[in-house]
Amino acid sequence: MIEFTTAADYCGRQDKRIEYREPLTIAGSPFDVAIQDVYLGSTPVRLYLSGDAIFSGMYLDRNRRDELVFDYTAAYDRMFQAVEARRVLMIGGAACTYPRHCIRKHPNLEFTVVDADPYAEEIARSFFFLDEFMEDMEQEGGERLKLVTADGRTYLDQCGERYDAILNDAFVGAEPVGTLATVEAARRFRRCLAPGGVYMTNILASVTGRAGRFLRAEVKTLREVFRYVCLFPATLGTSPDEISNWMVMASDASLSVPDAADVRLSREDLVLTDADMPSALLGAVADVL
Repeated sequence: MIEFTTAADYCGRQDKRIEYREPLTIAGSPFDVAIQDVYLGSTPVRLYLSGDAIFSGMYLDRNRRDELVFDYTAAYDRMFQAVEARRVLMIGGAACTYPRHCIRKHPNLEFTVVDADPYAEEIARSFFFLDEFMEDMEQEGGERLKLVTADGRTYLDQCGERYDAILNDAFVGAEPVGTLATVEAARRFRRCLAPGGVYMTNILASVTGRAGRFLRAEVKTLREVFRYVCLFPATLGTSPDEISNWMVMASDASLSVPDAADVRLSREDLVLTDADMPSALLGAVADVL
C-alpha cells in the first residue's frame, strides 16, 4: 500500500497529461476492491485500489510489467542485503507485482504469497497478467510463485515452513492488520523464519507525533521478540515527522542499516497484544489527516 490517498489524488487530477478511466469495482470482494487505468504522463498504468488506498500498480507495457511503479515497494529489496533469501513469504500480495519483480531478478528465489481476499488471485490473473507470468515460469522450468488464499495470522499459526524472509504488506484499506502487529504474531513470524532470517513490514506513518503512535508501538512490540529491530524510510530523505511509508526490519541476526531512523520510545508507547490492540492506533494516520 503506497499512501493514504485516492488514486486521483496520487496521480494529480489537475495534470492534463493524465487520462482516466472510471474504476471497475470488483463485485463480491470483501475488501472494496476496484481496478483503475490511468496515464502517468504518457505511460499507461493499472492500479489495484481498496477503498481510498492504492495497493498495487503495474505498467501496461508488456516489456515493463515486472518493473515497480512505486518507489516504496523497492524498499523490500533491502532484505537481500540482510540475508541470502531463497524462500520468501509475503502476506498481502494484491496483484503480486513485487513477487514477480523479485522472481525476475533472482533466478533461485521461491515466493509464497498469502492474501485474505478470495478474489485476489482471480483479480491478478484477470487484470494483472498473472497467467502470462506463470506460463513464462513454467517454460523456464519451475513453479516459483505459490499463491495461498488465507488469513495471514491463520496461515502463520498453522505454518510448518521456514522462510529466509517474511514480508508483511497486509492492509485493510489504509490501516494495518491488527492481528499481525501483536507480540503473539511477532513470535509466530520468528518461529517461521529460518536461522538468520529477516522480517519486514511496511507502515504508513510518521516516526514522531500522533501519526507515529502505531509505528512506535510496533517497533516496541517487535523488540520484545527479536534481538535487532530497526526502522528506515522507504524513500530517502524522508523526515521523521513526515507521514510516509516506513519500513521496519527485525531479525535475530545483526542488521546493518546505514539510514536507520532514531526511534525514541516512551512509557506511553504500548507493547501490542492480542488482548490489547487499541483500534485507535490502527487509524492513527487517518486521525491527523
